[in-house]
Amino acid sequence: MGKTKWLIFAYTMMVGLIPFLTRVCVFLVYKERKIDFLFNGIDFIMFGLVLNLYNISELVNRTDLDEKAIYIGFSAFLIIFSSLLLGFAYFIEIGNTEFSKTAILIGAILLNSTSSFFSFSIIKSNKYIHNGKN
Repeated sequence: MGKTKWLIFAYTMMVGLIPFLTRVCVFLVYKERKIDFLFNGIDFIMFGLVLNLYNISELVNRTDLDEKAIYIGFSAFLIIFSSLLLGFAYFIEIGNTEFSKTAILIGAILLNSTSSFFSFSIIKSNKYIHNGKN
């Protein structure tokens, strides 16, 4: 993978991880910490949203993909689904017990796994990367 594309992808992942990393820092300095504070679905959902927005911005200018519309549509689908999960997670944050916090967290982790794999495959498939160009 070309250095420039790899760095952009790494920076994108770091930006997506800011909410989680901030939560870890707060956890480390807070005296009355509980381990469930670290695993918040909202942080995971935000990570997935950042990755999928990156996917779309990466795909818009690609001319080497015949299935570009399908990939953009898949990323848009993941954004819509992540947004729905985000709404449910906000309901949990305000005290609504109709939604399962664990189910939201598991759903967010599964979506992020899909988004991460999809983002990496988009970057890896770029013909310029295979040719060694940046």
